[in-house]
Amino acid sequence: MTVDEAAEMLSLAVPTMYKLVNQNKIPFMKKNQALVFSLWFEPEKLIKLILECAVTAFL
Repeated sequence: MTVDEAAEMLSLAVPTMYKLVNQNKIPFMKKNQALVFSLWFEPEKLIKLILECAVTAFL
């Protein structure tokens, strides 16, 4: 999953995704110098982040 796809799935801006990566708050891998996100790569962290984003959206 690309940064754009992950940002869309989480309803976040792309710069916010990079900020979360920088803070190690979201699981990621690098493939050919590009960030890649995967549901199979630490899925519990990604699911937790999705839930946190959903809750914050309603506050």
